[in-house]
Amino acid sequence: MIKKTNVKIFLFITIILSIVFTFTACSLFSRGENESIISSYINQKGELIVQYSSGNTKNLGVVVGKDGADGKDGKDGIDGKDGIDGKDGKDGIDGKDGETIIQDGNIISNSTSITKPVAECIQSAVVIQSEFLVPDQLGVPTQAFSTGSGVIYDFDKETGNALVVTNYHVVFNTNDLNTIDGISNNIEVFLYGHLSKNQAISANYVGGSMQYDLALLEIKNSDLIKSEEIKKVDIRSSDEVYVGESVFAIGNPKAEGFAVTSGIVSVDSETIEMKAADEISKINIRVMRTDTPINSGNSGGGLFDENGYLIGIVNAKYFDSSIDNIGYAIPSSTMVTIIENIKYYCLNTETKNVQRPLLGITVEIKNPYSKYNKETGLVDLYENSTVVSVTEGGLADGKLFEGDILRKIEISGITNLSVNVTRQYKIEALINARLGDIVTITVERNGELVEVPFEITRACFVPA
Repeated sequence: MIKKTNVKIFLFITIILSIVFTFTACSLFSRGENESIISSYINQKGELIVQYSSGNTKNLGVVVGKDGADGKDGKDGIDGKDGIDGKDGKDGIDGKDGETIIQDGNIISNSTSITKPVAECIQSAVVIQSEFLVPDQLGVPTQAFSTGSGVIYDFDKETGNALVVTNYHVVFNTNDLNTIDGISNNIEVFLYGHLSKNQAISANYVGGSMQYDLALLEIKNSDLIKSEEIKKVDIRSSDEVYVGESVFAIGNPKAEGFAVTSGIVSVDSETIEMKAADEISKINIRVMRTDTPINSGNSGGGLFDENGYLIGIVNAKYFDSSIDNIGYAIPSSTMVTIIENIKYYCLNTETKNVQRPLLGITVEIKNPYSKYNKETGLVDLYENSTVVSVTEGGLADGKLFEGDILRKIEISGITNLSVNVTRQYKIEALINARLGDIVTITVERNGELVEVPFEITRACFVPA
């Protein structure tokens, strides 16, 4: 929990309904009493052209969204050593057509509705209820529940199996008397439109991380998964998200059922300190900030962009009488990295924690700066991730040195991945390395680029 001038960050547990935006009506043109509209069309520029019975025409301007630009191609590897070819950038997402409504010859609405993206995303949303046995104030064992939200990460309709992502604190209670690890042994999942007790779906805990506040649940042989129209979330990398983008959250505020709230991205990436789920430990966690209203019950639910792509998992908010709508979500790039680690090491095994390989270095941000991108019209942020200390006896001892600037991380073996370290959080890519993989770190040292290879051994893994 972080405190700043009596401001507290609380973990919250949640889900969603459906949302309709109401747009202000406005008259953009007028016509004579004897004129009537005989035809209208949208030209190649996206402009609405209206023709009247009198023979007059009017150009009412652009009424449709523009297509997103294609992403840039990645650069080829440097000659001298066969580099990995850069991957093509992803195509930009097409802009949504503005919804033009004409009444009595006047445009009363020229807007982009997110009701359809919400309708699709709500099929990926779930409510989660975890049961615990905890001592009351007199020490008497008492039944307790936590209610939150989640998203369907994957499912198999034929078998009725599914994987659900939520927050760790949704399924954990440090005072639970039924279990040693504090994880609920009675977790139930509810699909949208199915909130009655007889429609609860039993779920098992696969694994999770208190430090990253993420957990993976597994559903097996569910008749509702087989029969209902559900879908897994479509995920967009949070690395592609910019400040100011419109977003909406789906969750279970106040444990009263599915509901939707909307806002924008306020900060694309920042690190906050807060109390962990055990209410004792302190963790530093990377989050995305949003002004989307977040309330108790939203935790574990999805934060989506205006096109319906998951960009984060809601997990916390500022709570103070003088502060409104400062909420947080775990970025989707972090979520995918952690969940794939859990799937690899925990699914169908006795392991229940994220397995994180450590190089044994401490890195700090040096010389951060921003740069305006003329092609995208957006501002990109850059940071020098500089080594400030190396742990004696660690994997990097004698290989990396104080003052080295991390420029690139390449993983080969079970995982094949290449990441340019333009910001410090990109170092999270190391969590993708599996036992036996070769990790090559490119550092800038005394003005030159140096490649430093490491073999990932069992000794460098720690639970997270």
